[in-house]
Amino acid sequence: MNSTDTWGKRVLNAVVGGWALAGVTTWYPKGTPVLLPRVDGGVTAPGAALRWSLDPGASYKKSGVDYSKGLIVDGSFINSSPEGIFNSSAFVRTPDYSLSNAPFVFPDVRNPGGFYTDATLLKKFYFSGDTARYLEARVEAVNVLNHANFGTIDNDPDSPTFGGVNGKTGSRTMQIGLRLFF
Repeated sequence: MNSTDTWGKRVLNAVVGGWALAGVTTWYPKGTPVLLPRVDGGVTAPGAALRWSLDPGASYKKSGVDYSKGLIVDGSFINSSPEGIFNSSAFVRTPDYSLSNAPFVFPDVRNPGGFYTDATLLKKFYFSGDTARYLEARVEAVNVLNHANFGTIDNDPDSPTFGGVNGKTGSRTMQIGLRLFF
């Protein structure tokens, strides 16, 4: 394809040759730790006391499953267990003017991880021997493999979906673009 002796080879080289492919893959299998949210509208001491408290003697997790290596989310978790992994009765509002007894972070409960692959395919079509003027055609895709990625765990005890996963995120998105450089 390096030789452009005939018109057929020139057209074939213009259409098939010179494409560039770029991509980035992001993989974080463990996700982030789940944080305890602040209590909105509470009249209390600043800082640490604006968080929820734990009922003494109650376990904040629904089961004895160790989630420290990342939450394994499958269809049965989302569909058959809408109450999630947190025991909602273990969380109580912090009394006014007192400090919370709950940790800032639950290190043994982690949000679902993620896997994304973004890709770009592009080609420059030159108008003349001068490489300063050309048309650039590109196709870009975010999450090109359309891998299912789950949202974070709902950490608000006031929410009806407390302890559940906040849906899926990052479905495949594609765009096509043309840029003219002159």
